[in-house]
Amino acid sequence: MNDAYAALTRLYTALRGCDSLDAAIDADYKARFELAMDDDFNTPVAVSVLFDLARELNRAKETNQEKTRVLAATLKYLGGLLGILQDDPEGFLKAALDSDELTDAIIEQQIRARLEAKKAKNWAWPIKSAIH
Repeated sequence: MNDAYAALTRLYTALRGCDSLDAAIDADYKARFELAMDDDFNTPVAVSVLFDLARELNRAKETNQEKTRVLAATLKYLGGLLGILQDDPEGFLKAALDSDELTDAIIEQQIRARLEAKKAKNWAWPIKSAIH
């Protein structure tokens, strides 16, 4: 869980400072992501596309404002297809700094909430994550 949280923090860090996310979507990254997901939901490859995108976004922030907008919009859009990166980056990162590591109590709370939602056939994520 801590590794997943650290990875999510890296992606939100790439989005930090990218105000306008209403740009066009980068077709190459979208195609790579869709190819992975079309391959029997190959999420490890799809997530690797997100990290490639985040890396390029971080480089573009220093030199190319328009490319930064497109890459940030693409990262948020593709992340949204996996149900991630939809919170405000600053809020997420501030919460990360304010919180301790994931505790057993938080994990147990998340497990109980998931089981209750599953029993109720509520397939949407039932609660905001306790870690952000």
